[in-house]
Amino acid sequence: MMDVNIPSSGFTVKPGKVGSTAFLGDPLSHDLVKSLTAVRPAITELWAAWHRSAGALDLLQDLDQLQRLHVINRTSQDLAPIAQLHNLRILSVDSTTTFAVDATNWPLLEELSVAWGRGLRGLEAAQNLKTLRVSYWKDRDLTLLKLVPQLQELWLTMGSVYSLYGIAACTSLAKLSLAYLTKLDDFEPIRTLKNLEWLSIDACKRFTNVKPLAALPQLKSLSLDNLGRIDSLTQLASCKRLKNVFFADRR
Repeated sequence: MMDVNIPSSGFTVKPGKVGSTAFLGDPLSHDLVKSLTAVRPAITELWAAWHRSAGALDLLQDLDQLQRLHVINRTSQDLAPIAQLHNLRILSVDSTTTFAVDATNWPLLEELSVAWGRGLRGLEAAQNLKTLRVSYWKDRDLTLLKLVPQLQELWLTMGSVYSLYGIAACTSLAKLSLAYLTKLDDFEPIRTLKNLEWLSIDACKRFTNVKPLAALPQLKSLSLDNLGRIDSLTQLASCKRLKNVFFADRR
């Protein structure tokens, strides 16, 4: 989830033009919490990795102004305090604790990266949502996406989805990544994504035919890796704007 260096202990704060970015790691001592409290009002972005500290998320309760939150949580603590951060624009959570996502808590949300956990609720309230990353999608199809037709990027990794039905509602989708969806066998709805420019399909073993991709007039970049048996790519010739193609047969 993260390519940012988070301190193994303590915290650092980097001032910005608008607000500050804090990087917080374990362990959370009494002195550390006290120091963080002093700079708390200025923090608009927080990167945090918690592996041992119980109660670490309690620090979020007074960060009402927080706009961007990126969390790695390897403790057993509840993630409920995140629901109180109503000004979030970006939320990214990688947690061993199941997290009930209710987007009605974050009406300004523009980017969401989570595991399905106990479900995705309230997406109809996230009318500014442009980027959605979900691992372990549990619905059989993508009907839920009809609630966020304004999506521009969708990343799905692992899960029990069988069909891409419902993705057609996302008429502005420009970037799509499908990875390790071992049950997915209905790729036909991809052909409806007339504004799609970037497509990656990785480790989806039931993908065997590029025909749906041939109907994508705006496609510029395509990656096909570790898929089922694909006999020919010639149909991609109809994608006149396609410039970058990566194809790997790992059978």
